[in-house]
Order: sequence, then structure tokens, then C-alpha cells
Amino acid sequence: MATIIQLFVKQLIPPRIKLFDVRDATSAAWGKHLGQKLPLVHVYHGEFGDLARDMDAIVVPTNSVGSLAKEFVDYFGDPILERRLRSIVRSRYSGKLLMGQAVLIATNSPQFPYLICTPFVRSDGICGNEPTNAYVIMRAILELWRYGRYKRRVVRRLVKSIAVPFLAPETGMFPFDMIAKEQLRALSEFYTTCSESQRRHAHLSLVPDLGKA
Repeated sequence: MATIIQLFVKQLIPPRIKLFDVRDATSAAWGKHLGQKLPLVHVYHGEFGDLARDMDAIVVPTNSVGSLAKEFVDYFGDPILERRLRSIVRSRYSGKLLMGQAVLIATNSPQFPYLICTPFVRSDGICGNEPTNAYVIMRAILELWRYGRYKRRVVRRLVKSIAVPFLAPETGMFPFDMIAKEQLRALSEFYTTCSESQRRHAHLSLVPDLGKA
């Protein structure tokens, strides 16, 4: 009779996501497409500061050279954060962070221990197709969480929850509904992949070792 071996395969446990915005139209657009499909994704109608100490990381917009949005510089009151991000962009991304790329930095603050910094527009400043951009940006955030490392540590073990804003610049070129739909499409694909990983883990947890009798 074959012996049974236990395979200790790490499960991919996805993070909690909280989508936040102060605008009624944005919250309504998210709610319309979210429904009950993604139990780990929630919508918060309010200021990002209300989520401090509840979330491990917050997504903040940046430009291609690593300048943070002023509201976040003012909120954390630490210009070193921006200098550190710019240094990372220069050393690791040849001085230009492109749409579809994201960087994790620590804040050394109990108010959101980590920032996930990513451009909301192309490096040439052109907004382009904002609904599609929202999908690309959301994918970059999730891929950083899944595959990224921070100081030799796996990002997904540091970050268990992420606050995510509406992923579009303030141009008003496209309806909120279209942008929200693309943002949630990326989230849906990501959570589906995580579920498939968990199912594979369940199947592989006990495997017969046919080489021994």
C-alpha cells in the first residue's frame, strides 16, 4: 500500500480591498457592478483618512518620476516619503514609472503602514482611454501584491488589506460607470485566480507516494 505524504503548499489568501471615494456617483457606480460577487471587496463613501489604522496599505497616485499627490504628502507630513519614492524610480525604473507599474514603500506610521504608488496617467501626461487605464492600474496593484517583494519580504505577507481610490484622473472624459466596471473587472479576475489556486491547494494537500510500497 502506498504511503501518504503531506504537501505543504502555501495557499494564496487574497487581501481585503476597500474602495473609497467621497462622491456619491462613484460609490453608486462601484455598488452597481460589485453586488455580492466579491465578498472581500467593499465600498466606503468618505475620506481616505477615515480608513487609517484599519488598512495595511493605501494606493496613492504618482507621476512618472515619483512625485506623490499633495494631499498624501500633507497627510503623512513626511517629505522623506516622496524622496524615497523618487530614489526607487530612478534606481529601479530608469527614472520613469510607467502606467501599469506600482511601487510599495513603508510610511513608518500607524496611519497606513504602506503606500502603493502608481501612475494614473501615461508618462507623457495623456490620459487616453480612462476605463481601460483603470483596468491596467488595478492589475498593477494586484500583481505587486501577489508577486512583489519589499526588502526581501513577500508583499502579500506584509499587506493583508488595501484601500483603493477611484482609478481615474479628474478629467470627466468618461462616465464613472465605465471606469468602475473596468476596475472591478480586474478585481474579479484576480479573485478568480486566487480561488483556483486554493482549489489546487486542496487537491494537492494529500498525494499518494507511489514510489514506496
